[in-house]
Amino acid sequence: MEGMEPFLSIFICILSIIASLLGILGLAYIIASLLSILASIASLLSFLASIIASQLSILTSILASIIASLLSILASIIASLLRIASLLSILTSILALCRSSRADSERKRNT
Repeated sequence: MEGMEPFLSIFICILSIIASLLGILGLAYIIASLLSILASIASLLSFLASIIASQLSILTSILASIIASLLSILASIIASLLRIASLLSILTSILALCRSSRADSERKRNT
């Protein structure tokens, strides 16, 4: 398990960079959200691997770290839902704009 910890850290960094780039570009909100969730899960797995490797016996620190990881996953899920809602809002605005322009062209055609 000790050998896997650096790979998990690299995996977390790569997922975070990809999610950030997708967010900056404004593309694929859902994919960025899923990558964010995967990064959180990878972070939790990295923590569990470090516990197994070092065999910590302090229950308080273990529970605090697990709770922090679970809260991170929950925050990622909430962010995913907000991104999906934002995407739906943008699509609704585009549809309203199309209907408005269609109504204007119909009005001009009738006059």
